[in-house]
Amino acid sequence: MLQIKMEIPEWLIERQTPAQLAVRQPKEGFADKTLRHVLSFIKGTLFNEGISSKKGFMQHIEPRVKALSLIGLIVVLSFLKDARAISLFLVLSIILYLYSRIPIMLYLKKLMPVVLVTIFISLPAALNLIVKGDAVFTLFSLSRDYTIGPWYIQKEIALTRQGIHSVLMLNLRVLTSISLAMLIALTTKPESMVKAISSLLPGPFNLIVSISYRYIFFLLKRVEQSIMALKSRSLGRISTKGQQRWVASRMGFLFSLSYRLSEDLYKAMEARGYKGETKVIDIFRITAMDIIWSVFCIIFSAVILWKFSS
Repeated sequence: MLQIKMEIPEWLIERQTPAQLAVRQPKEGFADKTLRHVLSFIKGTLFNEGISSKKGFMQHIEPRVKALSLIGLIVVLSFLKDARAISLFLVLSIILYLYSRIPIMLYLKKLMPVVLVTIFISLPAALNLIVKGDAVFTLFSLSRDYTIGPWYIQKEIALTRQGIHSVLMLNLRVLTSISLAMLIALTTKPESMVKAISSLLPGPFNLIVSISYRYIFFLLKRVEQSIMALKSRSLGRISTKGQQRWVASRMGFLFSLSYRLSEDLYKAMEARGYKGETKVIDIFRITAMDIIWSVFCIIFSAVILWKFSS
């Protein structure tokens, strides 16, 4: 009887030092970054699904009432010129975040990029080059005044009190507006938000928004499959230019795929009797909490406008 003896190779049982185990990780390619962003989008959507399912205050507000009320607060906020009034809206948004059981770190993580970009863009407005006013701190002095076309540059470049005030007001307004807008997205399930928004639109737009949401994940899945197919069929590392060329070709393919999908979908709808009429099925119900919340938003906005409008 033939016996086969199998032995483990020496290189497999040989103990390696930490220096040998520290293998240099390959550089992330263009296709890898694209795949990572696609998966990040899907993960972010699923994570939002988890937060919107919590038993918080804003999660119990009807989506249409929630969207209209918070957008109304943002509109009122845009008319305010007093930092104290804007701060009251910011305090209200923070209270709503706490009572909606949204993690504070998630709140800061989503706000920080917007705040940093706004600060970076608005900082030059604090200089007397843009906003004239009373100098608070002189940064540096030139030899003389300069005139370059329509621009007049003073001898002393300084921070002005009016400029600093305008920068603070802009950042406070943006911070509060983004905070209220994120509250809508974080406390509402994606499909409920789409249905709520589409129910406020005319018939054709209602149908377009609903169908777009249904098939965006299908197209994202096709993108993920295309990138994984490229990686599984590549023996060596593809150059960045080659990856960019491939991604551009996949973008064209995805566009043609979505066009064919829309045609097939419309033909399928026609075959089932669709003649252009749309009927919206109302799945939302207004509760007493929705009415109380709406009345509170109206009273809060009216009091703020009356108190700080002068």
